[in-house]
Amino acid sequence: MVDGSKLVVSTDATFNDVSVAQLRSDSNTLLDRTQKISSDGSATYITGDLNCDSNINVQGQLFNINAETKVSDHFLVQSDGGSVSAVKIENSNNTSPPLVVDHSGVSIFSLGIDGTISNSNIQQIELNLATEISDRETAVSNEATSRQNADTTLQTNIDNLQASVNNTTNSLQGEIDAVEIRANDLEDKTQNITADEDETIFDALTQIKWGSGEQYFSIKSRELLSVVASNSADHVLDFQSHQYSISGANTGVYEVCLMSSDASSSTPFFNGKLVKYSDSGVMYPIASYKVSASYTHATDTISFVFDDEAITKDFIVSWQLIN
Repeated sequence: MVDGSKLVVSTDATFNDVSVAQLRSDSNTLLDRTQKISSDGSATYITGDLNCDSNINVQGQLFNINAETKVSDHFLVQSDGGSVSAVKIENSNNTSPPLVVDHSGVSIFSLGIDGTISNSNIQQIELNLATEISDRETAVSNEATSRQNADTTLQTNIDNLQASVNNTTNSLQGEIDAVEIRANDLEDKTQNITADEDETIFDALTQIKWGSGEQYFSIKSRELLSVVASNSADHVLDFQSHQYSISGANTGVYEVCLMSSDASSSTPFFNGKLVKYSDSGVMYPIASYKVSASYTHATDTISFVFDDEAITKDFIVSWQLIN
């Protein structure tokens, strides 16, 4: 039936194997699928979700000018563009970090607009490093202060020790000077004395006194006289020179004694006084037993003659200045 300008058919019609009813169904389906797609001649707009189970190939640039772009599951960028960066983020007129990475609602990485990288591990490392640096700086500063104080203390101790050494040196020098004076004085007082562990020897030219007047120690000499199978013996008396003589080097009165070395009462004995003048000498016997004595001034020799024909004996001859 023809109604005005259109043909109305109550049943389906087929033209060149194309069903009119199928065309209507396909048209409705196409309308449903494209109802959120519009175009202004220069751009195509999609107002709903765009679900694609295969690849989307974009030859130009992909923009989202009104909202954020979310990628579920994962995002992979593969680039073989040579010198072109695989990922480049341009941020302008925005104070928020251009790159933020969250995990389970917690920010684990961000890149600030000034290039500052924020990361919990990095921040902790930076904090630990800053703490370590601060601790080291404090330790170094404390050690430097301690060393400075120790150096100051050491220098003070050195100065005090130097002053003490100087004082001690000056004191010791004073003591040394005093000892040197006493040593010189002692040397003057003992210059005529020599000694070893067994005896003290006074110079023969020295007078040995015990007072301020004519109070002197006596001079005594003693020597061994050995007689072997003889009835006589000579012995030279070494008077030496001394300051006790009446006139001359060794003039004076001497007591001379001859006695056996074993002090036996049966052996010869002699005791006498020798008056020694400057030009002569006289022996005056005091006591004798089995022996007589004479003196030769020229040689200072005393000669003993024993009463026995020949004896062998050791005697001690002594002579002591008595005046």
